[in-house]
Amino acid sequence: MIKKFAFIILSGVLILTAAACNKNTEESDDAYGGEFTQSETIANESEAVTAPTETNNLTVSEAGDDSLIVENKTISYVEIAQVANKNTGICEFSDGLAAAADLKYDEINLSFIDKSGEDIIPTSYSLSYVYFQNFRKLPSFSEGLAAIGIGDDYGYKRGYVDKTGEVVIPFEYTYTRDFSEGLAAVCVGDWENPRWGFIDKKGEIVVPFEYTSVGDFSEGLAAVSTGNRGDSEWGFIDKTGKIVIPLEYNYAHGFSEGLAAVNVGGRWGLGLWGFIDKSGNVVIPIEYYWVGHFSEGLVSVMKSIPSEESWLKLGFIDKSDNLVIPFIYNGDIYIDNGHGTMEDKIPIFSEGLAAVELGGKMGYIDKDGNVVIPFQYDYAHDFAEGLAAVRVGDLHTGKLGYIDKTGMLVVPLEYEQASYWTANSFSDGLVAAKKGDEWFILQIIEGD
Repeated sequence: MIKKFAFIILSGVLILTAAACNKNTEESDDAYGGEFTQSETIANESEAVTAPTETNNLTVSEAGDDSLIVENKTISYVEIAQVANKNTGICEFSDGLAAAADLKYDEINLSFIDKSGEDIIPTSYSLSYVYFQNFRKLPSFSEGLAAIGIGDDYGYKRGYVDKTGEVVIPFEYTYTRDFSEGLAAVCVGDWENPRWGFIDKKGEIVVPFEYTSVGDFSEGLAAVSTGNRGDSEWGFIDKTGKIVIPLEYNYAHGFSEGLAAVNVGGRWGLGLWGFIDKSGNVVIPIEYYWVGHFSEGLVSVMKSIPSEESWLKLGFIDKSDNLVIPFIYNGDIYIDNGHGTMEDKIPIFSEGLAAVELGGKMGYIDKDGNVVIPFQYDYAHDFAEGLAAVRVGDLHTGKLGYIDKTGMLVVPLEYEQASYWTANSFSDGLVAAKKGDEWFILQIIEGD
């Protein structure tokens, strides 16, 4: 059964319509039917969630503002496909395809599906269960290629395929990263003795295998490291492999908006953090407990400010180290809260809004620190294509939906968050979402 839901924003009133149809259009489903004002509780969702009232009457104010809200527009979504035999999960769409995984005993069978849910690249490849447990990540296409693997956990090797499934770069690497700016980081050796370098899309080695850890190329530079894990020395190279910023930091993130975060004084990045420019000059003092990466001119940073609620407080600074949004938000939730690096989870501004946590709930603020969407969610993801995933309830039993930048629920809270990665974001109007034991492909439709 294919469901279609439409939400119409008009003169401050939320009108919610629903229809469900099969091929014979004999069934109907009005479980989400009805009309609500923005101050009323949204029926058939969690009792704890109400339609936000604070800032929903937003209007277009300036041309070129990424965070603009356009009124009087209908936003609807359709479950366009139900995907069978993918019990492990489906990642975000990229270049029109999404990786889908099916766990069989200790091996994960991997394929790539299109928006119809059909296998475009069939299940002829695998994902090492140990690799998956360590990295909690399914592959995705980047710059036309995807890194996948063959073999079992004891002989697992990775290479790259194109969107037809043809092997472009042979399966000969222990670990791989996505292509970025024309180059991909690849590793030979093993976990105890890794040796990383960079290859181009022809598989030719551009940067020799001489580093123990690396990041992706960003803005022409990549962070690289030598030494043992935990006691590494980090710096930056250009695309020829030349060291342009000396390897003198304990940890480093990639460049974003001209600045990169670097760490001094601690193993595994547990010292203090600041920012350098591409000449290696420290432009923001190394004094923060943890930092994100710059996005839309601001970056989230943490300081140790103990309170009854938390001992780490999070705020936002600009590129001149001016405190733009004060240290009032909880930073503890970004410490040891699952797989992946803290850099992946610490808040960033996306499409004008950032998800932050206060008083045990998450909501969204704008770049002036104003609360745009109230603190009422147990989980809130970044905005992408005008929508963000939110969850009410815990990770295992809570329900996931998608809101727009006014806080309106566009996709109802009836899906689930897979425990091994953050919620998927919309890409090209598509997202994969889990409901019960099944996965569905949702598509957003906009109209006037």
